[in-house]
Amino acid sequence: MKIFSNLSRGKIYFLFSAIPVLVMTSIIRGYRVLLFSGILFLGCVLLFMIDKNIKININKSYFDDKYSFVLSLFLATCVFLDFFFEYSKTIPSIVKKLSYIDPKITISIIGIIGIGIGFFAIFVLSKQIKKIFIYLTENLKIYKKHYFIIFSICMIGSLSLIRANFNYIDDAGRVIHGYTLSGDFSRYMSDFLSKILHMNSWLADISPLPQILALAIMSLAGIIAISVITDNKKTSLLSVVAIIPMIINPYFIRCLAYKYDAPYMALSVLLSIVPLLFRQCNKLKYGIFVFISTILVCITYQSSLGIFPIFVIATAFLNFIDKRNDNIIIYILTSAFSYILGLVVFKVFLMQPITQTDAYINPQVSLNKIFINMNKYFNLMNEDLNFIWLLFIYIIAFYFIIYIVLKTKQNKLITLLTLFIFIPVIFSVSFGPYIIFDELPTDPRYMYCIGVLITIIGLPICVEKKYYLCKVVEIMISFSFVVYFLIFGNALSSQKEYADFRNNQIVEAINDSDILKDKKTVQINVKGTIGFSESVENMIEEYPILKKTIPVMLSDSSKWGWGDQKLRQYYKMNLIEAGKQIDNNQKLIIIKDTYFYKIKSNSDRDYLLIELK
Repeated sequence: MKIFSNLSRGKIYFLFSAIPVLVMTSIIRGYRVLLFSGILFLGCVLLFMIDKNIKININKSYFDDKYSFVLSLFLATCVFLDFFFEYSKTIPSIVKKLSYIDPKITISIIGIIGIGIGFFAIFVLSKQIKKIFIYLTENLKIYKKHYFIIFSICMIGSLSLIRANFNYIDDAGRVIHGYTLSGDFSRYMSDFLSKILHMNSWLADISPLPQILALAIMSLAGIIAISVITDNKKTSLLSVVAIIPMIINPYFIRCLAYKYDAPYMALSVLLSIVPLLFRQCNKLKYGIFVFISTILVCITYQSSLGIFPIFVIATAFLNFIDKRNDNIIIYILTSAFSYILGLVVFKVFLMQPITQTDAYINPQVSLNKIFINMNKYFNLMNEDLNFIWLLFIYIIAFYFIIYIVLKTKQNKLITLLTLFIFIPVIFSVSFGPYIIFDELPTDPRYMYCIGVLITIIGLPICVEKKYYLCKVVEIMISFSFVVYFLIFGNALSSQKEYADFRNNQIVEAINDSDILKDKKTVQINVKGTIGFSESVENMIEEYPILKKTIPVMLSDSSKWGWGDQKLRQYYKMNLIEAGKQIDNNQKLIIIKDTYFYKIKSNSDRDYLLIELK
């Protein structure tokens, strides 16, 4: 056909490369986006057909054509904006404050402006984007073997978790209803990426793919950590040992248990470390990288906000003792300013108020609580981790101090004094903004940066040719974390089996009664808890953190919404959550009383109270 004779090979490539994007948008968001993207796509094709006299100064190497890379990203930007600005229930608070008209109309206007800004931004930055990818691949290719070893070790540790097939807390509701959680927690990127990964806006259970992807992302974050700490020096394969605690420490393993959120939690870790690869660039570019990455972490998973400050302080300290950089203060100030600016922009423009305040954090700030919170976190760490782990950690910390004092090119007394400032500071920043919260969040998900600290103090020693005893300890703690990963997965499997047994007993008892014979809706409340299975209770004696990370999915529904979720929704028994507790003065009739439970009902037979024993 003559009309296509003007199309170069690069343009034809663009046509075919854009088709999957169009198909994906139609699957995820429906025909409205397909029509929008299709019109844009036809406009791009028309531009190609009449481009003989158009001269644009862009490297011709992109997809063998000077337009296709930019316009592909332009198309992706438009799709992203449609995703991002469509959610009426998650309209950023700043829009609600500034809107004199319907916020949805304001959002639409912002979307239109954003499309134009996005196009020109990508158009101008496309060469820089290519340079970034080239820079990353060139600097990280020396760690290919490291990557595959780290990933293989993590996969071995995850085998029992994958086999357990445990619906971990939020997963219990999501496997049924397929919803996203990002609206309540401002995790817009997690929402966006989850729809791409699941290829639908209704998120079906596709495990174990998300967990495998999370381990792949964390392994990449691991080799970037090696690159950052060692300044791209060639290191022995032993350095991978120091990376394992960052990935599969007892706190982050809980994140890996989530079937839906695991890859985005891992991505937030990666996004926290990537900007440090560009710390040698001019300060403006580096500051922009930090600012953007901070916002991306905030809209992905906020618990990783402590990772970037850890690496900044660690690299600055290592540069100080080696006298490698005279601009350490500027580096720290640039990092701090860009990081704080990103947090402020997120807080003012993007953050949604947390609706489930009873179950999550209270973000009231109190600067005078820093030292109190540091002490609380330190005590929590000592309570959660068993004696062997703590012993290994303290040995590594002791060797780190010796290593720094012996290696320093500064005055040893000054180094020692600086070291005693460095340790508490890096410990405090590892918890990110939480360290200044008035009410300290103590859930294990807020403490996984401790694993990053273990990596930070162990990696410089593993790179050296001496300190053999410390390297043995590094191997032992990494191996013990892999073993714990396997234990954790098996503990979930045991708890799942026990909870299913207890659920089935109650379901059979309700089914044998005449309460549901008319298929009417019955309110239900659960009181008490089934506790842990026998094997899990024994494991907790040796691994105290299991008590916080193994959920009891049949427990008091008035204290935890997930306590009766499976009982209500998995068995199609017309059971709904009671809006409020039944009047204690109302007489309840005992329907069944066994060794494991007692079932009571009111006289109207429309309410059930299940007392677990």
